[in-house]
Amino acid sequence: MKAAGQLRSFNVGVNLFQNGIPDLPTVLTYLNLSRNRLTGSIPILPDKLLTSIKSDPTHIDLNGNCFDNAKSNSVLQVNNSCTSPSSTSKEADTASGNNIGVIIGGVIGGLLVLALLSYGAFRLVNAKRYYQKLSLPFRTSDSPSNQQLDQPQTIELTVPIVNSDTSSSSYRTFVSEGGDTVPEKARGTLFDAMNSMSVNMVQTSTMNYKFVEPVEENGQMDWFGELRLPALPSKWSIQHVKAWAAINEATPTILDLIERGQLDGRTFLMTRVDDFTFPTMGHMVRFRTALENLRSINEQRLRLLNEPAPPGYPGESSS
Repeated sequence: MKAAGQLRSFNVGVNLFQNGIPDLPTVLTYLNLSRNRLTGSIPILPDKLLTSIKSDPTHIDLNGNCFDNAKSNSVLQVNNSCTSPSSTSKEADTASGNNIGVIIGGVIGGLLVLALLSYGAFRLVNAKRYYQKLSLPFRTSDSPSNQQLDQPQTIELTVPIVNSDTSSSSYRTFVSEGGDTVPEKARGTLFDAMNSMSVNMVQTSTMNYKFVEPVEENGQMDWFGELRLPALPSKWSIQHVKAWAAINEATPTILDLIERGQLDGRTFLMTRVDDFTFPTMGHMVRFRTALENLRSINEQRLRLLNEPAPPGYPGESSS
């Protein structure tokens, strides 16, 4: 065999070579490496071999191998599924990278879902406790127990009666139903009793979300759910509005907005529900329905009283 620099013809039998094409002599004019197990890339061919191929294309045959760049060099692969080690490595790296990306994305998504669920549970528990505090009456250590409330209670109140003719005072005793008269008569007057009731009422309203028991206006009172309020919603005070909103799923933020915005009954009925923020769409729909019913009640009662109806409520965007 001639030295590598003098080799002009390179003709190799079937399956004698593996891996890539070996270094080619610069004077090579004929190359046949067909049907071997060669891989890798087809190198740049020597100039003399390229010149020889131009004059006779049969001077080179690389078909039947597994090259990366076989298609660009018009070389037939050993079969259609042939892949070189480099391309296989690239595909493996790509698949591995995709798998890692999927795993990382799944972990991040799971953490986000867990965080959202935890936040939702926290808000739900706090809201439930808050509404329970609003609905339950305030009880002090001096309040009677449930067992005591079930027993008949007797309250005796001595009230002075003033005679305008004689300017003398007498006392009349009122005894509640349900048992024997209390042995020790009450010493206070009606004025003292009313003062005591007012103090207790203010203390209770301060602890029970500052809700003040409504004072009857000419006896026009009505029940709105669990609350007994003035029959005409447009006459409500700010505290009445807050109490009604609280039992209709208003959030603490909405209650604070009612307080800061000084929304009394008339102003509240003119408020857009879209101006409030709700935790869910269901909360907003239920609150809007309750407010629309309240507006309808107010309009009906205004007509019965022959009073002018409000100028019209703001339109709400569809949700």
